[in-house]
Amino acid sequence: MDSRDIEVFRAVATELSFTRAARMLHLSQPSVSTRIKRLEAGLGVELFRRNTHGVELTSAGRRLWQLAEEHAALWQRIPLEVVGAAGQRPEPFRLRMATATPQVAEVVADTYRTFPHVAVEHLVTGAATGLRMLGQGSLHALLHEDHPAAPLTFPAHIRTATVVIDRPWVALPAGHPLAEREVVLLGDLAEEHWFARPEDVAGDSRFPFLHAVCAQAGFTPEIRYVAEGTDALVDHLQVGHCVALVPPYWQLPGACVVRPTDVSVSCRLFYAWHPNLPPELARWQLARFRSWYRERAESHPAYWRAIRANPDRYRDILDEVSELSAS
Repeated sequence: MDSRDIEVFRAVATELSFTRAARMLHLSQPSVSTRIKRLEAGLGVELFRRNTHGVELTSAGRRLWQLAEEHAALWQRIPLEVVGAAGQRPEPFRLRMATATPQVAEVVADTYRTFPHVAVEHLVTGAATGLRMLGQGSLHALLHEDHPAAPLTFPAHIRTATVVIDRPWVALPAGHPLAEREVVLLGDLAEEHWFARPEDVAGDSRFPFLHAVCAQAGFTPEIRYVAEGTDALVDHLQVGHCVALVPPYWQLPGACVVRPTDVSVSCRLFYAWHPNLPPELARWQLARFRSWYRERAESHPAYWRAIRANPDRYRDILDEVSELSAS
């Protein structure tokens, strides 16, 4: 087997998309398809099966993916193991990362614990700003959302991987008439006032993702409040001023509730990193953000049941193979 074919296979298995894998690897889609076909021919098995969402791994593909990830983890640990065996300390490294939400303190803390030589600088920013900083080299890593209604432009030299692809939820005041529903029909919120984040802007189109989601439910949202981050949203929710679309992983205080919706428009939570980020750090953070998302999902029983009922769709966050320890 060609090691490059395995690298391409890992990208397709991670993204469950030939198109996204090609973009991630800076290859043409036909080149990616050719390498996968060559790998399947050499092994004599089918590794992927097409479905309505893109592709899914066969049982043989899942086993190869597990083995390939184990091999990659071992290979990336070699420098740390060798340096440690020689009694040397790794060189200090300052990791500059940005996210869509400030609620990642546990990941920052775990980074310190796992990599004692790494100092973390963390900021909260919009996706376009974060990608621009990443492309310029002023950031090492970015965790953010990519909306189909406002697709992002990724710098050519930046690597990306999907944490999860999922539908938006809706945040409501705890006293809202629909707050007790297990799933909220978005059309029932057509007369509400809406909160939006300013980063939801693409060219001349303001808040394209919010408009696309609401259009599927048959209405145009009346946007009354626009502000950065979760603090302003919580303030408005607690006094019953508005509702808002939010990612499922957002955790809001008790005066607010977050519920699934009936819309089918999806959003991708991605992890992007600059080539100058050490590979063992990039891989560890990607795996840790996936487990962080899983931990958030487990705190919502209905959401967790939906995830467990769709293992292929949520394979990245359900998989337990990834080795989070780098030492």
